[in-house]
Amino acid sequence: MEQNSHGAVLSVVGRWDFHITDLGPVLEAGRSAYRMNHPEDPGEAESAVTGPEEAAEQLLEAYGVDAVFDTEGLTAVRIFTAALTHDEDDDEAFDEDPFAIAYEDVE
Repeated sequence: MEQNSHGAVLSVVGRWDFHITDLGPVLEAGRSAYRMNHPEDPGEAESAVTGPEEAAEQLLEAYGVDAVFDTEGLTAVRIFTAALTHDEDDDEAFDEDPFAIAYEDVE
């Protein structure tokens, strides 16, 4: 990770909730993204993406969050994002819970 010259870190934390209106297209989109993410192993897409969680993870890895919004079979119902500036945390704190910054007590 590139060193920061200002002494602060900007973290953007988000939550996107979707109603699953048709699981089939969601799984197919995730499997297609899996094939892009793992060109050495495209035949494993069906066994690797068995639910909407794996589909979303593959879509995020391949194309970013916009791809999830564009996926047939999903309808966005809630969106929440927060931007926080803080001192750089050590790697252990991040590895322990990368989302802790969103709910730590701030005074």
